[in-house]
Amino acid sequence: MEPVDALYQGIKPLQFDVPDYVKCMRFPDITTRFVAILGHDHRYRGMVASPYQTRCVQQGEIHELIYVYQNKDGSIDLNHAWYLGFIEFKQGCVLAKGMTMDIAGGHTGTLIAFDMTHAPNHLNILIATDTPQTGVTAGLNIADQCMFRMPSLVQGTAQTS
Repeated sequence: MEPVDALYQGIKPLQFDVPDYVKCMRFPDITTRFVAILGHDHRYRGMVASPYQTRCVQQGEIHELIYVYQNKDGSIDLNHAWYLGFIEFKQGCVLAKGMTMDIAGGHTGTLIAFDMTHAPNHLNILIATDTPQTGVTAGLNIADQCMFRMPSLVQGTAQTS
């Protein structure tokens, strides 16, 4: 049997860029709240980034937030996952790659992909950061607010033809 590391050598780091059509879109700030806090990480999780750039979310839906590590060169390691928790969406919305995630008013990462492993039950929303940690380690609490927003440097910057 192959060592576990060898199994994941074929998973290449993700290179992330916001697609032009998403840059043409306008988004409101999206407010969520934590309904469960998680305290584990998984070294060989091997998250699978879906091909989708956006996902529609209905009011009241609950989805999982997961940190993945962003390397200094900008590449993102999908092999190791740090679980933050589950969030409930307060309004219907469209989530898009490139949105920033803020918890308790502080920027904590960038939405870089959706992992559909548990769909249709819930989405894994993958957040890239250079300081990944679990929800417990981060000191998160039930009902803490989490906000998604598209940075103004991205939103509405693409040219249409």
